[in-house]
Amino acid sequence: MDAVSPNSTTPKAFFNENIIFVDAARDLNTGRTGLGWMVRTRDGLIQKAGQAFVEFTTDVEWAELLAIRSALLNLGATIEDMLIFSDSTNAISLILGGKEFSDHDLLAKNIHQEAS
Repeated sequence: MDAVSPNSTTPKAFFNENIIFVDAARDLNTGRTGLGWMVRTRDGLIQKAGQAFVEFTTDVEWAELLAIRSALLNLGATIEDMLIFSDSTNAISLILGGKEFSDHDLLAKNIHQEAS
């Protein structure tokens, strides 16, 4: 899996066949969270998209991880098949194994195992 900031310029040769865009937002007062994802080919064709609402998450990184997991599971894809765009560098770092945050780390490891 490659991680790229959504507003970075990426050479076309760097792109894998499928590109996942994820985002999440969390209401600070209630913890209610919305998350979404979209998959497109490197030619720009949107293949699939999904969204969900979660009654409570502890923070937005958790929601970003849930969005990534949802996209990969819906596609039946492996991490190596995807280029993932997320504005959460913590979520990407967790999946790649660069950081550990208790519960977050467990979800990130789960994503890595399910999608490898």
